[in-house]
Formats: sequence, structure tokens, C-alpha cells
Amino acid sequence: MASSAGNREMFIDGLIKFMASYGFDGMDLGWEYPTADDRGGTADDTANFVLLCDEIKAAFGSRFGYSITLQASYWYLQSFDLAGMQAFVDWFNIMCYDIHGVWDAMAPRNSSALSSLRALISRRSTFSGARASNPRRLFWVKGPNGVCRFSGSAKEGPCSKASGILTLQEIFDIIEEKNLKPQFDEKAGVKCDYLPGVCDEV
Repeated sequence: MASSAGNREMFIDGLIKFMASYGFDGMDLGWEYPTADDRGGTADDTANFVLLCDEIKAAFGSRFGYSITLQASYWYLQSFDLAGMQAFVDWFNIMCYDIHGVWDAMAPRNSSALSSLRALISRRSTFSGARASNPRRLFWVKGPNGVCRFSGSAKEGPCSKASGILTLQEIFDIIEEKNLKPQFDEKAGVKCDYLPGVCDEV
């Protein structure tokens, strides 16, 4: 989408029409991930993202807000030209749920996510909005001993199409299809089953 001026213009025009039609006052753009060859990225993505930011801000003016979501992992973050982008965005968000993933051999239980979610809610953030955009990380767990060692990422979902990631809707579809009854784990702060833990309410 960002690879040509024509594509960027079409995206921005459609975006403005969508936001005006549905009463949005801004947008947060999360690109997963510029230049990443496992996501179809190219070396030009970094420069094209700066151009996209410039053109979005010029089209939005003061009518709409504009923020960018950044990865917490340096592996992906290094492909962002933050200095080039900062003049065109109102602020940067950080995807803290990406701190742990299939690249780790072990992740602490719940990776401190619960306290982060509680902090969001206590500030009266829109939890449904945060939840809707948050992909779930999944792993094949080696054993039930409480230490989260795993042997690799889980199978890809029909929509997410990425090994180790399911959307919330894909998780709900599996729960319904398999007639599962997730139980709330007080210690972890999530509902879980054989399936991944699901934060659907706090």
C-alpha cells in the first residue's frame, strides 16, 4: 500500500471518507512490520512509511489526530525511521504485548500483561478498543508444570495467516466449534483451556 504515491493517495482518501462517515476523530496506524521478509516487506518500506506519514498528516491537517503503533522488540523497531516520522505524528504507541513471542525459549507467566491491562482500565481507557486490536500469541506448551517452556509456535489461524498468532474472533470460533468451557485462572488472570488464555473481561 505504501509502495507508490498512487496507492498511498487511494488509502488516505478512503481512510478520510471512512472516518468522516463513522465519526472517528483520528487513527492509529500499526504496520506489522516494515521490511520484514516474513511479512512480504521490502527494503523500501522504511522510506515509504515516512512518505506515508507525511502525506497522511498533510491530508488530515488539524481535522484528525494521527498516531503510530511501534513494536517493543528492537528486531522490528530498527526498520522504523522514528526521527523521520516524528514530525508527522501526534504520538507513538508501543505494542508491549510483543515483548515476548515465539523467539523466546521461556516467557514469564502472563508476562506482566494483567497489571498493564488493569492500568489501562483504571485510566478509563476503552478496553474494547484495546482488546479488538490485540492479536493473541500462541505456543505449543511442553508440559503442565507451570513453567512456560514451549517447543514452537502454534498453527496459523484462517484469518491471521501467521504461525503463533490468532485473532480474538478466531479463538472464539475455536471455543464454539469444540464446545469448550474456558475456566478463569485467578493466578494468571485469564480464562484458559487447552486453548490460549483469553482476556475477555477484567
